[in-house]
Amino acid sequence: MEIVKKQEFGEVTLMKRAIFALLVISACSDPSLAKYSGGSGDAGNPYQIANIADLLTLANDVNDYDKCFLMTADINMQGQVFMTACIAPDTDSTPGSGFNGTPFTGAFDGDNHSIVNLTINVGPNSKCSLGLFGCIGQGGLVKNTGIEDVNIAGEYSSDFVGGLCGYNYYGSIINCYSTGSIAGNHYGAGGLCGYNRNGTITDSFSNAALNGGWNAGGLCGDIAYGNIINCYSTGNVSGDSAIGGLFGYSHDSNISDCFSTGQVTGTTETGGLFGAINYGSISNCYSTGDVIGINWTGGLCGVIFNGNVIDCYSTGQTSGVEATGGLCGQSDGNIISCYYYSQ
Repeated sequence: MEIVKKQEFGEVTLMKRAIFALLVISACSDPSLAKYSGGSGDAGNPYQIANIADLLTLANDVNDYDKCFLMTADINMQGQVFMTACIAPDTDSTPGSGFNGTPFTGAFDGDNHSIVNLTINVGPNSKCSLGLFGCIGQGGLVKNTGIEDVNIAGEYSSDFVGGLCGYNYYGSIINCYSTGSIAGNHYGAGGLCGYNRNGTITDSFSNAALNGGWNAGGLCGDIAYGNIINCYSTGNVSGDSAIGGLFGYSHDSNISDCFSTGQVTGTTETGGLFGAINYGSISNCYSTGDVIGINWTGGLCGVIFNGNVIDCYSTGQTSGVEATGGLCGQSDGNIISCYYYSQ
């Protein structure tokens, strides 16, 4: 009799385990319980971003910052106000401290969809690395993504501000764009990307109006050891030092096949295409916007400390006080096969 009881107990236990396994399988296959709107997060089956809830899930889970994502619809962020970057925000707001959060190192494919009405307003508290992405890190990829009607208001000490990302560090941005209004007010503000260090931006543009402080540009604020290829900007740009229609300042970088058309207003190192470069090269680029500056003002560039500018031109009206030129305010580099003409 005792043996029968043990056998019955064993049968009940096995039955419970079978039921539990069925429940687990059922839960995993229930779409309503999925983490995103579909997918598994790998390259062959990326997580699907279809609504605000999906985007916020990504924003709040640093463990997914190395996964793959695919947008399946436009997303309107109306009513959502952030005080930091939406995804991969900086955790240390001290100016000059660099990025201290967890960067996004996965792949985000917008599939030609847009994120609309992204609003970031840091209020009285200083925040750095502002944008949809705070930092795109090494190996990270963002492509085919539009940021429309963005509104970013950084404080005076907010470094690295851009519509798509604040900081692109060894990452890649391909076929992306931004429209709206961006105020960086300190260092490294751009319509699409604030600071592009060792990163690449290709086939992208910005139509955002930009107000920056130092190193501010219509597409990208500051570039170091990076590449910008086949990009353009059309928004008006204003700021203090190293201000340009396409980018503000570049160190040892390569920019090719790009143009800018917006009006540029600055104090020193102000140019229709870029404010200043130090080493590197600019080739096959042009600017058509009017330029208003005080010191080191040029239709194409404010100042060339070192480096090469090749096969470029400008056509905008230029006005300044000291060291002002139709093409360049001042140059200690090489200007080859370039020209300026007034429309």
